[in-house]
Amino acid sequence: MRRGIVKAEVTDSLAQAAERMRALEVSALPVFNGVRMVGIITERDMAHAIAERLNPDLVTVFMRMTPEPLAASPADTATETVLMMLEHRIRHLPVLDCGELVGMVSARDLLAVEREALVTPA
Repeated sequence: MRRGIVKAEVTDSLAQAAERMRALEVSALPVFNGVRMVGIITERDMAHAIAERLNPDLVTVFMRMTPEPLAASPADTATETVLMMLEHRIRHLPVLDCGELVGMVSARDLLAVEREALVTPA
């Protein structure tokens, strides 16, 4: 799980969100309306918008985000998280603790956990 949360606001344009994602080398951003997380925007959402020839300077994150996304808990194991992501065909999960965003987990994060298990002697 990554703890340094970078976020998008519902009023950000897709271009602003994409610039933030590129600069920070992340592939998804939780979307906030003030202090409340209301969705998630991913590279896939951006790709769909571009394929539909939408203007990324005029379209807001709110218009393309996934509202109220599934979330993991800090208590969830890597296995539980992987299974949830596979079942729902998603690559990014916000991690919520008592409704508050505390991190994000990606498929890449989970692959790193698996890699460690493979290279660490038992």
